[in-house]
Amino acid sequence: MVAETWGGGRCLAPSSVVLVFSYGKDFCMLRTRLSLRRWGLSGILFGLLAASLLGSFVVRGHLPSAHAQANPAKYAFVVLLDGGHPELYNATNAPFLTGLKASGASYTNAQAQAPADSVTSIMGAFTGTDATHHGFPYEVFWDRQYNHLIELDKKTVLPPQITEARNVGRACTLFQAAKAVGLSTAFISKYPAYSILNGPNTCPIYRGPGLDNLQTPNFATFSGTTQDYDLANFNSVRAQIASPTRPNLFGLYALAPNYAMKSYGINSPEVASAIQFEDSQIALTVALLKSVGIYNKTEIVITNDHGNTALTQAIPDHGPGSIDQYLYDNGIPTAQTTTDRVALVWLQDPSQAQAAINLLSTPENMAQFGIQAITPASGLGDYLVTPQNRTKIS
Repeated sequence: MVAETWGGGRCLAPSSVVLVFSYGKDFCMLRTRLSLRRWGLSGILFGLLAASLLGSFVVRGHLPSAHAQANPAKYAFVVLLDGGHPELYNATNAPFLTGLKASGASYTNAQAQAPADSVTSIMGAFTGTDATHHGFPYEVFWDRQYNHLIELDKKTVLPPQITEARNVGRACTLFQAAKAVGLSTAFISKYPAYSILNGPNTCPIYRGPGLDNLQTPNFATFSGTTQDYDLANFNSVRAQIASPTRPNLFGLYALAPNYAMKSYGINSPEVASAIQFEDSQIALTVALLKSVGIYNKTEIVITNDHGNTALTQAIPDHGPGSIDQYLYDNGIPTAQTTTDRVALVWLQDPSQAQAAINLLSTPENMAQFGIQAITPASGLGDYLVTPQNRTKIS
C-alpha cells in the first residue's frame, strides 16, 4: 500500500511490496553500449525504506491515517537481483513475483547508475544518491586523490591511507540510518569488499558500521553452482527471520540469473530457470514472514542493480589488440583501464586526453575496437558519475 508523505514523497504502509526494475536510455563510453540509469532507483529504495522504517509519518493511503501512523513497518526485506531485466520477470518465469506485485507498487520507469555495475548501483540503492556523492564510480577505478587503484571486487585493493573499505564511501547508508534510530540490521552479499555497505566513519548521523550482521561468503571461492550459492544465502536469511532476535532491516544480493546470462545468453532456458529459482526462493521467504506473524509488519523490496547484459567479448581487455596497448604504443600510457560493457580509461598524463580521443575517434579505430562513442571527463557530469578525483576519464 502506498501513501503520500507530508513532504510530497511516498512511503509504504505495512505490509507493502515494492518492485523496482531499471530501464534506461543508451549511453556509450569508449567501447560498448551501456544503459543510462540516473538516481531514480537509488532514491526509491532509500527514500521508501527510510520513510517507512525510520519514521512513522504515513498520513494518507489505503490504510486509515491513524492506523498507518500507529502501525509503522517494523521490518524490511530487500532482495537485489544481479543484472535483473524486467521483461524476463514475467508470469512464466516469475509467477510468485507477478502475483506479489499486484498488492504493492511497481516502479517501471526507475533508472539506476551510469556507468552501471554492481557496486555503483548497489551503493546508489543503499545511499539514495549517485556516484558523484557516494563515491563508487565502478568496482575497479583509479583515484587521483590518492594516485592509487581502488578495487572492490573479488579482491580488495585500497590506498595505504584507507584502512577499511567502508571509508572509500562518501555517503551514509540506509543501514547507518537504521542504526542511528536503534534498529538492527543484516545483509548478505558476494565479496568481502561489500563491507562498504557499512557506510563511512564520516557519516554524521552514525559513524560506526551500519550492519550488525554482514555476511560476505566469497563467491569467487565458492565450489557449487550460483543457485547453490543463492540457496545458502536465502537459507541464512530465513534463519534470521525465524530467530526471535531477527533484524529489522535485512536482505541479500542474488546472483544466479546474471551469471546464467553471461554463460548462456539473456533469452536462454538457463536464464529462465535461474529466474524461476529466485522466484521460488522469494516465495518461500515470504511464506515464512507470514508463518512467524510479521508479514503485515514488513516492507518487501525486490529490485535489480544495473540491468546490464553480457556481451560477446571480441576486444582484449589488456595486452595486444587492446585499447590500453594501442594508446601505449602511440605514446599515451594509461594509469588504469577498467573494461566491462564500457571502457573506463585513466591516463598517466591527463593533458593527453584530447590526443587520446582524437586517436581513437577515427572511423578505422572505432570499428577495430567496437567503439560507439567516446565521452571525456568533462562530459560525465551529464551522467551523474563524476566524484572529484575519481572518475577523471582522461
